[in-house]
Amino acid sequence: MSQKSVPSILRVAVATPLRRSFDYLPPRDVDITTLKPGMRLRLPFGRTEVIGVLLEITQQAQVAAVRLKRAKQLLDAEPILSPELLWLLNWASQYYQHPIGEVVQQALPTLLRQGRPACVKGIELWQLTSSGQALQPNDLSRAPRQAALLSLLQQHPGGLTSAELNQQQDRWRPVMARLVEKNWVEMTEQHLASNHAQPPGDKPELNPDQLLAIQQILNHLGQYHAFLLDGVTGSGKTEVYLRVIDSVLATNQQALILVPEIGLTPQLLSRFQRRFPAVSIAVLHSGLNDQERLQAWLSASK
Repeated sequence: MSQKSVPSILRVAVATPLRRSFDYLPPRDVDITTLKPGMRLRLPFGRTEVIGVLLEITQQAQVAAVRLKRAKQLLDAEPILSPELLWLLNWASQYYQHPIGEVVQQALPTLLRQGRPACVKGIELWQLTSSGQALQPNDLSRAPRQAALLSLLQQHPGGLTSAELNQQQDRWRPVMARLVEKNWVEMTEQHLASNHAQPPGDKPELNPDQLLAIQQILNHLGQYHAFLLDGVTGSGKTEVYLRVIDSVLATNQQALILVPEIGLTPQLLSRFQRRFPAVSIAVLHSGLNDQERLQAWLSASK
């Protein structure tokens, strides 16, 4: 008499105030071998549906087998949260005594929490059409915001990306939509891994203090170490950051820059784009919409 196989149980993090995970059976149309921790699942939960993140696959359920519900849909072909990040989120949940489901959900952009696809779109590039190039801003005197945006695009015949437009104008999308409707502007997606039309930036000569600071930091590259860089405005601190980041990028790693206030973002971003024209730079701040946040998060996660 053959032994009955034990079903695989999916242990899932669901955003609830309950300090526990939840068990489900795999979706009917999914091969269990394709499931990995860090993937999202659409789940029945009470009278509604929720999006959960798979934490582990086990053979022992936390509830009676008759109470187990089946997950409805697998949303990801690959995990959106790495094993290292899942470990960190589990640690944070335990250390701060906060529900694992809420901790995991807060690590995701809003659109991923809603079950939207985790796919990176191309870089939006906005350019004038031939009709738009023939216009003069004075022709739009009764629509000053359209005239200002038209003038800005005329100053950049190669086009402007959404990130560049965010630096130049507030709430430009509704205005841009009107220009597109009139066939004065067109948007294309540039599937590039680099920044748009940025010439390489020159590297200034370093002074002895900068050289010393850079060498001290690079001596500890690859390990945790804290440094305090002290200097007055204009003393060259940013150049120290740029040189160290250059060394980090050369080892195929990432760098995270925290800016003290959103108003400094445009000038700092422009400087980084000039220095690293072949590097995709993701920006996250409160001025982005949900789609822009998703694209930045996905870009940084690669």
